Amino acid sequence: MHSCHRYMTPLDENELFEWGATAWRMDIATYRVIRPIVDRIRWHRPADMPKDFSGHIHSEPVGTIEDEDRRVLMHAFAEMLNDPSLVPGVSQMGTLHPGDLEIQNGAYDPGWHHDGLAGKRKGHSGDFFVIAYFGESLWQDAWGGQFEYAKRTLCNGWSCGEFEPTKPIRRIAPQERTVMLGWNQNPRLIHRAVPLNENRNRMTLIASLHLKRR
Repeated sequence: MHSCHRYMTPLDENELFEWGATAWRMDIATYRVIRPIVDRIRWHRPADMPKDFSGHIHSEPVGTIEDEDRRVLMHAFAEMLNDPSLVPGVSQMGTLHPGDLEIQNGAYDPGWHHDGLAGKRKGHSGDFFVIAYFGESLWQDAWGGQFEYAKRTLCNGWSCGEFEPTKPIRRIAPQERTVMLGWNQNPRLIHRAVPLNENRNRMTLIASLHLKRR
């Protein structure tokens, strides 16, 4: 699958499996495939989208991905995420296969949640999920829009309605070329997107990932 390794340093797999998420800077080969597709996305506002979202939302926040571009994106994600130079430990477990794929611009989130809990599924509920960020080359904290993740205490039968984080709360800035990987099979992982304080480009390619075990 890989003619050469793309990464000199792997992602932090200790962070991934202890905290449920980790981030890295996308390799240039993958970026050169994905960025032109992001540039030609057709944006729209769904007719059923409420007008009272908290945070700043672009007037056309949802992108339409053409079928051929979707195929290219799925392949690019699979190539990147199964490169053993990036995920040496996960590669020993199996291979990651992208499922649902979507693109958004803006930031809205219903609050702290877990994507994969039975009966209360929200977001992207594969074994893992990946988010690739595009828009602003340098992200200022004051803009908001960060991906926040934390641990919750498991009690009361792993309630699907109690998602209060314990401290510390960790943050990933959504600047251009940042990628983050989340582990939905960690029942302690909860996360949210911080609402934007300014109307900045925060384009997110989001995919569910299924682990095909060896």
